[in-house]
Amino acid sequence: MSELCKICSTKSAKSNPVDGDYYEQFCEYCGHFKISGSAAETYLEGDKAIQKLRGHIHRFNASEDIPCLTTENIPSIVNSPFPTVAERAEFLLQQVHLETKYLGAKIEVLSKKYLGLTYSLVDNDIRFLSDYLESEGLVQAYKSTSSLSLSVTPAGYAFIENYKRFSKPDAKTAFVAMWFASEVQSAYSNGIKEVIKNCGYEPIRVDEVHHHEKIDDRILRSIRDADFVVADLTGHRGGVYFEAGFAIALNKPVIWTCRSDHFGGAHFDVNHYQFIVWESDSDLQKKLEDKLVGLFGRK
Repeated sequence: MSELCKICSTKSAKSNPVDGDYYEQFCEYCGHFKISGSAAETYLEGDKAIQKLRGHIHRFNASEDIPCLTTENIPSIVNSPFPTVAERAEFLLQQVHLETKYLGAKIEVLSKKYLGLTYSLVDNDIRFLSDYLESEGLVQAYKSTSSLSLSVTPAGYAFIENYKRFSKPDAKTAFVAMWFASEVQSAYSNGIKEVIKNCGYEPIRVDEVHHHEKIDDRILRSIRDADFVVADLTGHRGGVYFEAGFAIALNKPVIWTCRSDHFGGAHFDVNHYQFIVWESDSDLQKKLEDKLVGLFGRK
């Protein structure tokens, strides 16, 4: 029997029993998720908030995880940047590819699941994203007034395979958000980069990545792909705060660091987090390695 979804209030959800103050639901629109009792009472203002939560859940579901929504992470998700049209179209392409069982298969995409996955509200949104992909030669569309099926083209397969090769989905990566000034370059090279490598992860700092995308798209994609983020607030660059906040919205672990002489200027929104306050490259190296090994072990 269908129940009201704790997120969108649509009568399209089924609940599973869980222990404690949590609900576990599967909504035809929002996907499979857990939500705390207090978070379930949170009023979501506007369609954009629901779209962001739905998309967040479906992105987790694609990796076979079940996200847990709480009063702590819902504001971060709701306040995160809305995906670009290009990103939403890519989510559509990836899901069609995932569901394709044989070359040339036609996948119906006008469904509640695809609405949630692509951060859409109405079928016309999906039709627009389909037109975008077709204009790029990535899909072949089969349209009628009531249905829309897509099949991945050879160019679409090449796009997906190149993305997989570039993003190294099997690799363990850590995104590094920090000031690019020369005065902290050695702290990165000796105190952050080497520690991340020694722990079995590939450090990703956007100025070291060769790419052909807009710089902000590359940043967001790298954070989405990363296992965790190291955010060094030395210099208090706005971009570092933004990138760390985006990671928090994705439920990515964020390791906060800051040189001691800059720590007093940390913004009040983040000064309640546990920080690695460092004095020198070697001090940063030791403290960061202890932190990473304690949290994740060595890979």
